[in-house]
Amino acid sequence: MKESVDGEKLELVEQTSKCGDLSDSRPAIDTGNTEIKLYKRRWWILFVFFFVSVVDSLRWNTWAPIVDAVVVALDWTDGQVVALPAIANAILVVFSFPILYVLELYGIRQALIITCLLSTLGTAGWVVGVYIETYWLVAISTVFTGVGSCIPLGAPSFLSATWFSVKERITVTGVSLLGTFLGATLGFLIGPSIIGMRIAAEVVENRDNQTAEYLQEIKLGIEKVIYVDVVLALTCVVIVLAYFPNKPPSPPSRSQMQERLEYFQGIKHLFTNSQFWLLMVAMNLSYGIYNPWLPLISINLRSLNIDQYVAGWIGLSSGLAGACSAVAASYLADHLKRRIRVIIIIVLCLSLISVISLSCILQGALVLPHQHFNAPALLFVLFGLAAMSFVGVVPLFFEAGCEIAYPVNEVLVGTCLQVASFIVSGIYFLLLLNQFLASYTAWMTWTLLAGTTVSLFILYFVKDQYSRLDLDDDNVSQIQYNHY
Repeated sequence: MKESVDGEKLELVEQTSKCGDLSDSRPAIDTGNTEIKLYKRRWWILFVFFFVSVVDSLRWNTWAPIVDAVVVALDWTDGQVVALPAIANAILVVFSFPILYVLELYGIRQALIITCLLSTLGTAGWVVGVYIETYWLVAISTVFTGVGSCIPLGAPSFLSATWFSVKERITVTGVSLLGTFLGATLGFLIGPSIIGMRIAAEVVENRDNQTAEYLQEIKLGIEKVIYVDVVLALTCVVIVLAYFPNKPPSPPSRSQMQERLEYFQGIKHLFTNSQFWLLMVAMNLSYGIYNPWLPLISINLRSLNIDQYVAGWIGLSSGLAGACSAVAASYLADHLKRRIRVIIIIVLCLSLISVISLSCILQGALVLPHQHFNAPALLFVLFGLAAMSFVGVVPLFFEAGCEIAYPVNEVLVGTCLQVASFIVSGIYFLLLLNQFLASYTAWMTWTLLAGTTVSLFILYFVKDQYSRLDLDDDNVSQIQYNHY
C-alpha cells in the first residue's frame, strides 16, 4: 500500500501477517483498501486549535491577575472576583459531557463553532457588566464563557490521534495543551499591562480614600482588558469557520482505523476502569490543585508585600516555563513511549522541592537576608520550577489516560481528566468565599504540598498499559515516512 498527499509520502509495506493475528486482547482491524496518510494541512488544524486554546485560557485567567484593580475600581470583594473562574469551572463540569455528545454526533468542527460563539457572547456580556458595574451580569456571562471552554480543554489528545502519526502524537498533545498554559500565562501580562497602574496592597486596603478620577482611570483599564477578550473571541469564530474539518480523509495510524466505543459505552468503560481512576486522582491531587493556585499568586504574595505588577510577572514567567516544559516532556515521552509513568513520577518529585521551599518562605519559616538574596528573583526561580514540574506532566497524564482507556474515544478521556481538574479548582476557588480562608492563605500552598505527596504515592499503584501503542507498534517497522 502506497500513498502520497500534500507532498508527504507514507509507504506501508504489504504485510505477511494481518492485524487479525494479534492477541485476543486487542481488536482485529480489517484495513481493506484504507490508506494511512499524513496531510500537511494538519499543521493548520493544530494552529487553529492552539490559537483557540490560547484565547480560551486567556479569557479564563482574565480576572485573577487584575483582582486588586477590580476590588479598587468596582468595589467588588476578593471572593466575588475569585468566584468568576469558579463559576466557569462549574459550568464546564456541567456542560462538558453534553458538548462532547454534540461532538460525537456532528464532529469537532460543529462543536468548536458552537463553543466559540458562546464565548464571544459571554465576553460581550462582560463588557456591558463592567460598564454598568453590575456584578450579576458579569457572573451570568461567565456561564457562556464556561461552556466555551469545553472543547479546547478536552480535545488535545483527540486532535493528535485524529490527524497525527504515532511518532508525533504525544508531542502534538503537548503543543495543543501549550495553548492552554500559554493563554493563562499571558493573562498575567496582558491584564496588568493594559491597566498600566501598579496597585499596591495599601491601595486595596484604603480604597475609600482614593479619588474618583483615579478609580475611573482604573475602570477604563479594566474595560480595555475585556475589549481584547471580545476581539480575540471573534477571531476564533472566523478562523474556525474558514477551515477546520472534522477529520482527514484517511487516518494517520492503524489504531485510528478502529472505531472507538460508542459515547455511553465509553463513559461506562471509564467509570469501571480502576486504573484510569487512579491516574485521574493522581493528576488532580497535583496539577488539579496547582491549576487554581497559580492564578491566585497576587493574593498569595501579599504577605511578602509583593504588588500586583510584580506578581503578574512572576505568574507570566512561571507560565512560560511550564508551557515550554510541557512540550519538552512530551517530546521526551515520544522517544520513551513506554516510560510515561516513570517520567511523571520523576518530575513530580522535583516539584516537591519548589513547593516545600515556597511554603517555608510564604509562611515566614524561611527568612532570607536581603543583603545576600534578592527575594523577588528567588521567587521567580521557585515559581518557575513549580510550573515546569506541574504543567510539564499534564500531556503525559493525558496520553497515559488514552492508553489505559483505549478504545475509548480520546476526547472523552481528555474531558474526564479536565472535568475532574475543574471540580478540584472550583472547590478551591469557592473555599475563598469563606472570610477566614480568604484572609489566611497559608492553606493554599500547604494543600498543594500535601496533594502532590499523595499523588506520588498513588502513581506507584498505576500499571503501565499501552494498548493503543501496542497496536501501532506491531507494524511500526513496516511503516516508513518519507518527507519531501
